[in-house]
Amino acid sequence: MAVYGPFAQVFASYVLVLCFLPSVGPAAFPLNVPAWSLFIEIICNALHGSIFSKLSNMQLIVATAASILLFAAFSTNGLTHWGPGITAIVGLTPRELSCYLVGIWMFRQYGDRPLGDKPVLAIGAFALALGLASISASFEIMALVACPLIIRTSLGLPRMRWVIWAGALSYPLYATHVPVLQASRAMGLHPTLGVALVAAVSIFVTVAFEMRRPARQPAEAF
Repeated sequence: MAVYGPFAQVFASYVLVLCFLPSVGPAAFPLNVPAWSLFIEIICNALHGSIFSKLSNMQLIVATAASILLFAAFSTNGLTHWGPGITAIVGLTPRELSCYLVGIWMFRQYGDRPLGDKPVLAIGAFALALGLASISASFEIMALVACPLIIRTSLGLPRMRWVIWAGALSYPLYATHVPVLQASRAMGLHPTLGVALVAAVSIFVTVAFEMRRPARQPAEAF
């Protein structure tokens, strides 16, 4: 690193961020800040395969309660502030785990069956929960527990092709928009062109992945 200077650090960060892994240093994801949440998803999936899938329902409930209490303790002691460093990510991990564990328990109980018949109200409740979560840690904990239930209620919405494509587009958009905007600024592009480039890259990645999927049956496509 010392021999090649900043280039080696940027290259190492670039390679790591392609795998959604944190860099060594004060900023865990200097090239793509939103990748921190994708890194947490990797952790949750690894824990799911190695531990959570083997737990009983009662053990899942206990683990969920433990995650909520740990998040509450972290929040009370000021350890849950968002930041680019690995310390902040560790402090926020119990928050993510609590919601993830509720989702596992719900899927075991109900599969993909919708909860109720008011999906539009569920979408409104989801937006309200996100707003309340920004007010205080108490509201945030309640929102985390409620969100999996709200999402399950939204499963009652009819399948529509544009919604399927919007869902497929959302992940590439989230994963690539920051580095693409950074690249557009580095090239001196106008902000409008930067936004257009973000959209183009996201659409390209989405179409590339969707074309690699096995052909869907008409019922699945709609």
